[in-house]
Amino acid sequence: MASNNAPRRERVDLRTLPVWAQYAIAIAVVLVVLGGVLLSWQAGNGPNPVWQDFINRAIVPIAGWIGIGAFAFVLISRLRRRK
Repeated sequence: MASNNAPRRERVDLRTLPVWAQYAIAIAVVLVVLGGVLLSWQAGNGPNPVWQDFINRAIVPIAGWIGIGAFAFVLISRLRRRK
């Protein structure tokens, strides 16, 4: 049975964070989950399925360039607002 004298835990509302921080957290969570899935598939002894090779050779580089473009867009838009 829990004690009633224990300090109360405060809840964190992620909606109070700035939008860019919300996106960064969301992207980080997605990347961690996808990385874990890819690592678990790589740990197997069999050959990679064709669709996994397609993901590694086509989708991952495209997603990287999209991420770089999004970062540059956010950076440039913030610099323009400051002026």
